[in-house]
Amino acid sequence: MFAPEPNYNYKNEVLILKSIGEEIRRIRIEKKITQKQLSEGICTQPTISMIEKGIIMPGIDILVDIAAKLQVTLDYFTEFINNADYEDKKRLILKLEDLALRQKFVDIHNIVKIELQNKIEDRWLEAYLKWLYFLSRYYIKKESLDLVIGNILQLIRNVPSNILNREYLLYRIYNSIAFLHAINKNYSKALFYYRKIDFDSVEETRLPSRQIFELRFLYNQVKTLYDMGEYGEAIRLSELGITKSINYENMSLIGNFYYYLAQTHEKTSKNRELIVYFYKKSLFFFELLNRELYVEILKNKNITSVD
Repeated sequence: MFAPEPNYNYKNEVLILKSIGEEIRRIRIEKKITQKQLSEGICTQPTISMIEKGIIMPGIDILVDIAAKLQVTLDYFTEFINNADYEDKKRLILKLEDLALRQKFVDIHNIVKIELQNKIEDRWLEAYLKWLYFLSRYYIKKESLDLVIGNILQLIRNVPSNILNREYLLYRIYNSIAFLHAINKNYSKALFYYRKIDFDSVEETRLPSRQIFELRFLYNQVKTLYDMGEYGEAIRLSELGITKSINYENMSLIGNFYYYLAQTHEKTSKNRELIVYFYKKSLFFFELLNRELYVEILKNKNITSVD
């Protein structure tokens, strides 16, 4: 047996093994691939099983083949190895994503401002935090739309494309710019940035998943189309968003899709029973997910009186 180096961290190694294994298993199941199918031409099925359980670390040759069969880049997995603090990073990002869903931009601004005061070695994380910092400053009315978008576009120019393409950060930034233009009724500019997003080129990622990004992208388009008066297309995308939410087993935005179904049907239909049904469905999910802002909006609307 060998003597470990004095600074060797067994805890980090265990976390890395566990994280890689869990991610391989998650993607494999999502793509409906069995362990035996994944192992073919690479290694044995028991080896895949041990990798997924975090018992052994796959060699780089095996990891290359696994990544290719799962249709992700090698960088997707090597980041676990290169970033021993991955779990801390994951917790931070998930916290910020949850705050964004609940529109808690003051909290986002405060957290990101503190994080950016520290030295950040991960260039992707630094770019991600700067983007949220600029974005939050618009929503808390610290800076104008033009200044915020200018800062975000400058960020895009300053960050190498290989960094922006990780975790589809560039497309998420485009989505946010489009939404800013949409809520300010600059619809042609909003559509310009929405059209820059190509889902066929988005590979499977970790934080957050591709599926969540797809749902957010759909929701932003629904809201934009509703504001433009394109109610038929807004209804179609709302129904698509609900279907995808159910298929992905993700409730994060299903309430929003039901809400806009109710809103669009109020504009286009006299079926009050259907409208109330959609509002009640949206209220159910907003209450379940503790989305206080939307719950208050619906309760002030007094949707039960429409019966």
